[in-house]
Amino acid sequence: MPHTAIRWYYMLKESLQSAYRTVILNKLRTLLSLIGITIGIFAIISVFTVLDSMEENIRESFSAMGEDIIYVEKWPWMPEEGQEYKWWEYLNRPVPKMSEQLLLKKRMESARNVAFFSSMQATL
Repeated sequence: MPHTAIRWYYMLKESLQSAYRTVILNKLRTLLSLIGITIGIFAIISVFTVLDSMEENIRESFSAMGEDIIYVEKWPWMPEEGQEYKWWEYLNRPVPKMSEQLLLKKRMESARNVAFFSSMQATL
């Protein structure tokens, strides 16, 4: 039993010495590997930061309307602060239909009320 423990110790020691020699002798490869790992970690952190920021912005916009209200519309109420109203981006969105309101009411078990609102501008 002690004989195998000694064998493992020497194998571990030899492996660590070999790894150390490889790192020292191949400095450029080591540097490039470290740079690659650093860039990869930075990219992952950046993506998660952007996604967290987007989620927070969506949550804030919904909480401004009220925590228990959801509006589904084709056109936004107003443009973002400091930006122009880009109507062409919303032109291809579908118009909500009464049948979709009935479908929402049927599928949303926790909703107390589901309402459909329609408006129109015309000169009389």
